[in-house]
Amino acid sequence: IIYHKEDQAGVYRSYAVQIGQHARKQLNLRALNAYLALIYDDVLKEDTLTAEDAAILPDLMFQYDLECKNPGIRQVAVVHKEDDRERISPVIAGTARIELYTEDAEIFLIDQNENRYSRTVEYTLYPLMHTADFVKRCYELDGSDRRVLLNLAEKAQDYQKFDEASVEQRMRAADAEEISRELQNEYLDTLVHYYYDNFETELLDQVLSKLDLHYLPGTERAKMIELMIVRDMYRQAADAIAEFGSDGIQVKRLIKLSWYFIREQQNISGNQVFLEVCYSIFCQGKYDESVLNYLVHNFYGTTFEM
Repeated sequence: IIYHKEDQAGVYRSYAVQIGQHARKQLNLRALNAYLALIYDDVLKEDTLTAEDAAILPDLMFQYDLECKNPGIRQVAVVHKEDDRERISPVIAGTARIELYTEDAEIFLIDQNENRYSRTVEYTLYPLMHTADFVKRCYELDGSDRRVLLNLAEKAQDYQKFDEASVEQRMRAADAEEISRELQNEYLDTLVHYYYDNFETELLDQVLSKLDLHYLPGTERAKMIELMIVRDMYRQAADAIAEFGSDGIQVKRLIKLSWYFIREQQNISGNQVFLEVCYSIFCQGKYDESVLNYLVHNFYGTTFEM
């Protein structure tokens, strides 16, 4: 009836109420197959979704049927980079039902000997529902579902969206439970640049304090340490330099950090971080008398360096 509703509009209208009632009943049961997906797509509309719908739909709208004609494949494993957890589904009559809530999830086909294939065995994915119209609305009505949040945060990151909602989604995704540290830092690093460019200093400081520098490449790590110094987060910057060194950090930032050590007298006698900062400043020819005096009394190196 739904499939031919354009040609048989009168028939469709006479059954519309029953179709809607059936859809609601099955939706509440979280039931899903190809026929129900067609009914849901017909009955559910973005502008009429309720909070109850938004709480149920995430369990359905990221479902896919994976079809594989290779008779040796017995299972399908899905790994989302957001949490690195593996979810395995059985292959029955050449089809497995899997959940994909982000686009870069990895799919592995597993044979009877538990060998895994990611590219050499062909398969076809069929989405059961057209989710694009629902995901954003579900987030607006009920923002508690982790899959919906990570789906939107990924899109915000991939398409470099920086409207208010997209920024909020990145922040919430970075704070989500069980999210991988690598992805968390990817979101935080993006937010640091956004807040810095938009002069939102309070939020910038919050995000900088959460950032794990271990997951950043050297050049980006140096930029983050520089921002810590700019934002007067001297203790965090000093701790970072103690662990990662001062390579790549602009000399004017190092000079500012050295002033902090001298002004606050932060145990500068024999302080290895301060020593490295001062030596780096000296090597770049930007030192002043206080830096030079400290090096004279504390630096020990090769004859050439001395």
